[in-house]
Amino acid sequence: MASNVGAGLTTTTSLDDYDDFEERFVDPFEITSSCVFVVLGALTICIYYRIARAHARQGFRTHFQRIFFVLITNDIFTFLFQLFDVRLPTWGVHEWYLDLREGLWPTILNYGATVTLMVQSFGTLLIALNRFTSLVMPLRYERLWKRVTYPCCVAVVVIPCVLSINCLFVRSEFIRLSWGYYIPNTNISVGT
Repeated sequence: MASNVGAGLTTTTSLDDYDDFEERFVDPFEITSSCVFVVLGALTICIYYRIARAHARQGFRTHFQRIFFVLITNDIFTFLFQLFDVRLPTWGVHEWYLDLREGLWPTILNYGATVTLMVQSFGTLLIALNRFTSLVMPLRYERLWKRVTYPCCVAVVVIPCVLSINCLFVRSEFIRLSWGYYIPNTNISVGT
């Protein structure tokens, strides 16, 4: 609800103002792209399940497969965090995030999205190193990666978890822009 009193336009939104926006803006592109995102994510999860089942029966033949499996596992979590942190809040068709705007939920989503995207970046670097060493040192590749695959995979996950720990201590929220449309916001400014 907006009021123009005194110095300027002020906005107050409370949980009691459920339908406080006169017009509901539904973006057909956002809904279409989000539906495609969900369908592709579901297909990815099905493919992941088949890969996981095959590796559970046969094991991993190469170190690249081990690293790749860790990264596709992270991709599933990245998909879920992006779905709940970016896609669902911006659909504009329901007030799913009305009661979840502040508190633990936005903080968990912010931390999870930050960690999984960082794991994705470090993992891409690890795969590039793995492929580079297989080309440059084909005779030493097996011996080298036999020792470093497990520690590198653990480091690719643990380092982003530690580097992103500050996300747990900053204020995260979903800002309500219109009915059913929320954007994630994190206050990371220093000294506030």
